[in-house]
Amino acid sequence: MSKDYQKEATDMIELVEELCTSLTNVTHSKWEHCKERESYHDYTIGRKYIRVTSYETKDAEHGSVWGFINVGNKNFPVGSVLKAQGWQTPALNQSRGNLLKGYIVDQTNMYGPHYLR
Repeated sequence: MSKDYQKEATDMIELVEELCTSLTNVTHSKWEHCKERESYHDYTIGRKYIRVTSYETKDAEHGSVWGFINVGNKNFPVGSVLKAQGWQTPALNQSRGNLLKGYIVDQTNMYGPHYLR
């Protein structure tokens, strides 16, 4: 990972942690069984993206990708929220929002970033 990408990723950590907390809180408020299982959201930092992952239990079982946050793809602003195309790949057609501009988490995007309209 280049130093520029690493610095941009590090600067985003606080916002990504807030995103993960918000996603977890919305999930727990909607479904009691998720709260009982202690489901949660976490992230991993990659070369160009931060991957946000949903876990069904506190033991990190049954993970699925919620989405990606851009930190190194020059085609998108830093902080862009991208839908997942696969486990390691974001959909690169369009950003679904930006953490730096305020990304609101609610029940419509608790499964992943919004669909394009």
